[in-house]
Amino acid sequence: MENASEDRRAAAVAAMEANRFAEVYRLWLPLAEIGDAEAQGHVGSLMQCGLHRFESLEQLDAAAGSATDAATAAADREQAGWYLQAASAAGIGPASFNLATLYVGGYGGGTWEERKAKAAELYARAYAQGFTAFGWLMHGSGPGQPYLDAMEKFLIEGDQSPPPEWWRAEPGTCSNPTGG
Repeated sequence: MENASEDRRAAAVAAMEANRFAEVYRLWLPLAEIGDAEAQGHVGSLMQCGLHRFESLEQLDAAAGSATDAATAAADREQAGWYLQAASAAGIGPASFNLATLYVGGYGGGTWEERKAKAAELYARAYAQGFTAFGWLMHGSGPGQPYLDAMEKFLIEGDQSPPPEWWRAEPGTCSNPTGG
């Protein structure tokens, strides 16, 4: 059984590298369903944006809008949240980061302030779990605050101004936008 799981993992990685999203989902799902935290993180991340519904990058690029109706997309986000929560609790940093993004987008209900606080907690958890690709999220007045401030300006206040220069920096190149 272990060899089958390892073969499935290798096939999923190869499919992801080839941008075959639905295949990646089909390969990771059986492992996710039996509680494999890494697989749960991958499945949740694919479902979060509906990528699991696209066979290829070309199909995704050709789609003018969502591949699903609003109710299906909401159900996908709920299921994604479940998988991401399980993976986050098991120590998978990218899952914690992606779960925070779901909260920013409205997952979990509650007020913006409640969701923002949950997202900040998850950004800090992701960083502590070793997910440092977006380390700049840890700068400012609290975990995730630079991103959350920008999202708040965009979502709540409708500010369409361009983000600050440090926002556009490549991951890992901005040690601290405040200079400290």
